[in-house]
Amino acid sequence: MNLVERDSQWETLGELLSAALRHEGNLAVLHGPPGCGRSELLAAFSEHAAERGAVVLRAIGTPAERDVPGATLRQLFAGPHRLATGLRVGFGTLLAAGPAAPGDAAPDGAPLPTWVTAELCSLIGDASAHRPLLIAIDDMQYADETSYRFLHRLMHTVRNTRVLVVVAERTSVPAEQRLPEIDLLATQHAHLVPLPMLSLAGVRRMLAEGGAPGDAERHAERIHRVSGGNPLFVRALMARSPDTAGGPHPDGTTAVRGAPGRSTTADSYARTVLSLLHRSGPAILDAARATAVLGRASHGLNITRVLGLDRGEGAAVVEALETMGVVREGRFTHPAVRTAVLQDPSFTERGAVSLAAARVLYECGASDMTVAQHVVSAGRAEPWARLPLIHAAEEMLRTGRAGSAVRCLELAHGVSPTDRDRARTMAYLAHASGRDNPSEQAGYNDTLLGYVRDGSLTGRCALTLVRHLLRDGREQDAVEVIRRVGDTRSGTAPETTTALEQTRQFLRVYYPSTPWPLPVGRTPSHGRRAQRHGAVRSFTGSRPQHGAVLLELVLAEGPQEIVVQWGRQILEAVRPDERSLETAVAVLQALTYSEHYDLAEQWGARLQAVAADNGIPRWRSILTAIRSETAMRRGDPPAALAMAESALEGLSPELWGVGVGLPVAVLLQAYTDTGRHDEAQTLLLRQRLSGVARTRFGVMHQYARGRHYLGTGRHHAALDAFLACGETITAWGFDVPAFLPWRSDAAFALLEVGETDEACRLIHEQDQRPGGTSPTVRGTALRALARAARGAERLALLRESATRLGAGGNQLELARTLVALAHSYRLSGDHSKADMVAHQARFRASECGAVPLLGELEAGAEPEPTPRAPLIRDMPSGEPLTDAERRVAELAALGSSNREIARKLHVTVSTVEQHLTRVYRKLHIKRRSELPSRLIRDRFAEARGTYPEAVS
Repeated sequence: MNLVERDSQWETLGELLSAALRHEGNLAVLHGPPGCGRSELLAAFSEHAAERGAVVLRAIGTPAERDVPGATLRQLFAGPHRLATGLRVGFGTLLAAGPAAPGDAAPDGAPLPTWVTAELCSLIGDASAHRPLLIAIDDMQYADETSYRFLHRLMHTVRNTRVLVVVAERTSVPAEQRLPEIDLLATQHAHLVPLPMLSLAGVRRMLAEGGAPGDAERHAERIHRVSGGNPLFVRALMARSPDTAGGPHPDGTTAVRGAPGRSTTADSYARTVLSLLHRSGPAILDAARATAVLGRASHGLNITRVLGLDRGEGAAVVEALETMGVVREGRFTHPAVRTAVLQDPSFTERGAVSLAAARVLYECGASDMTVAQHVVSAGRAEPWARLPLIHAAEEMLRTGRAGSAVRCLELAHGVSPTDRDRARTMAYLAHASGRDNPSEQAGYNDTLLGYVRDGSLTGRCALTLVRHLLRDGREQDAVEVIRRVGDTRSGTAPETTTALEQTRQFLRVYYPSTPWPLPVGRTPSHGRRAQRHGAVRSFTGSRPQHGAVLLELVLAEGPQEIVVQWGRQILEAVRPDERSLETAVAVLQALTYSEHYDLAEQWGARLQAVAADNGIPRWRSILTAIRSETAMRRGDPPAALAMAESALEGLSPELWGVGVGLPVAVLLQAYTDTGRHDEAQTLLLRQRLSGVARTRFGVMHQYARGRHYLGTGRHHAALDAFLACGETITAWGFDVPAFLPWRSDAAFALLEVGETDEACRLIHEQDQRPGGTSPTVRGTALRALARAARGAERLALLRESATRLGAGGNQLELARTLVALAHSYRLSGDHSKADMVAHQARFRASECGAVPLLGELEAGAEPEPTPRAPLIRDMPSGEPLTDAERRVAELAALGSSNREIARKLHVTVSTVEQHLTRVYRKLHIKRRSELPSRLIRDRFAEARGTYPEAVS
């Protein structure tokens, strides 16, 4: 027999046989994946050993005899040679000698007594004194437990005998290992002989020796790719009928003259693979079936989840399939194999596997069409599959596949209240074209508005028009649509009432300052919270209203445990259309405001990729802006800045509408946090946000402006901005620190102007608000309280702040706390801890791109809050600032460097430094960050009588 690429294995076995002939017994384990040629090698070597004078005792493990005690041993002793006969007789005599002594029985009920094992090992050793013995066992993985334990014991007694034991076993998976505590390779004198798959050169050699030297050169690479180097598969692809001609096809199959021969050989190859899968054990066969069902989604984690395995078991079975050459990178190496697996008559569980695959893909965010195809293949649905089926049916109807859509809807109705769900599904279809292409919707607005006015268009479909009218700036028409739908609703149309309430939710979170004519007065105020939770619980898919419900829940009541659960389900149902954009944006912001930053970023990136793949630039830009806000709130200003700039560049102002306030607010805060104050000032002066002020984005921009003032030392202007934010969101009912922690920032501003008691009052008030104890909010508040404390109390507050922020909070705020903690340790004289914390602070500040924080660390001290910030009116009357000193101080208060001031005033840097030294002395301050904002305010008041937006 000609064995390809098995020379080293043959040499190893030959050496072990020679050693056995010298009374040096050994064990060799031929180990490899199914189809690698273990049996062929063992058979050839057995013949070789017999030619060298050894007596060969053969056995083959089979699944049928796996549970029959001693079945493999009986095969070994069933041979015709007289030594085998003698061993068989001796074995029988030992078993008939009498019952086992107590404690002699093998574990797990194996019936072979221990003393019988010892005597039988002795008989085998004595027999080898007359003729060397080769004990050859194929498919050892199917050996019965009694025989397996005997062989394990035998290996401890044959070292000084002429016995060579060679067993062949395939690569197994954890689920199929019956006796993991017994490892033959762990015994002394055991040798592992691995049998890898064939290389490309090996496949080429097999083709050449198979009588097709030309084919070997032309098609070896393709056949190697299809077969994975599995010798059994290579031979199947080489098989030729008498009518075969033309050699292998490019896909690794061969053609048959006068017939569609490619399918003939491909089918034969697929049958070979399927047969091997059945012989490889249930775990590997199940993995192949899951791979076939999943199709393009058949990567390792999905297969693991479909089969209900843990990660280790799943990885093992997937690896086994790849090692066998059945799959490569999660796909079958030949499509005919997938077809054969799916059409296997014994695959009676296909429906259950298809449904499990559908559930896994649904939870992973696969498209509704993909999920629905698996559910349809299963022939039955479960409640979670209702929405994917409805959405897939909608897509099928748009593409003219009415029959498939009907089947999806039938399954959806089987797990849903029929009438209501059908009405909603038809509403989706009626408005699909407009939602898929918003730029074309404007041409239909007048017609649709006419339908609303004559009563033809009512309920949810009519309310969908509101969003399109708002995008076109037709606010009064939108109000008219809402009023007409509200006036025409009746007690027999609960869906209309629900749609009105859901529309109110959407408008409330985006246009909270506008009094919309919705029937909210009919809902008692004390039932608002229950209504919000009820709306979330009753959501039925990726509809804009439900994302708004979730967002309002967070804005009104703070972070909720339900946000992650329902947010995931809503996001998993999102599809690449305009309607889904609204709910995706709302849910991502709800997750962000609940401080689930990782989840929000994960889904934001995933949805952004979907938008890019489907060519929806508006969605891609808006999701970029949402991700920029998430990055800012998690404390990553560089990433936030880059994404905010990208969002603004990717969409024209006309398409942004009022939503432009979000990326501008993020950009302003990112400029401030990274120390780019000049750019922030320019953004404030140049960016005009028409119509944004009355929206939620407007108050976010006002808050970012306050942060800019605070970062540039304009504490009174910052305080005004923060208090205005608080007044606005309180009036809206959105006074939740997780949304805008205006009290913390106002407290920092108050501390700078000496209002310590008021600052502490705001912090304690914030603690009582919903979400006031979240990591970021509470951690930042503790740092503010620490600024007002001294000594050990300050250190304790800062340590607690660092702990809170380190538990998933804003990383920039953590860096600020670490800077303050390092300064406090240094002031307390504990320089060792100060240096350690400063090192951490420097690392985190660098990661956050926080240039101002790095400057504080270099300065070596934290600005101390003074009893009262010095203003112009507080200066001693005998020490007024000169005009030159005032000009330098004004520019420094605006954030200009000494070099920039010198260039602007046409003086030297040394002159600027001298002026600042005198200013610090006269104002009783130590650094430029303490320069009072009143300097700037007075300057503008003297020149114009008013304050520009940038400094007021």
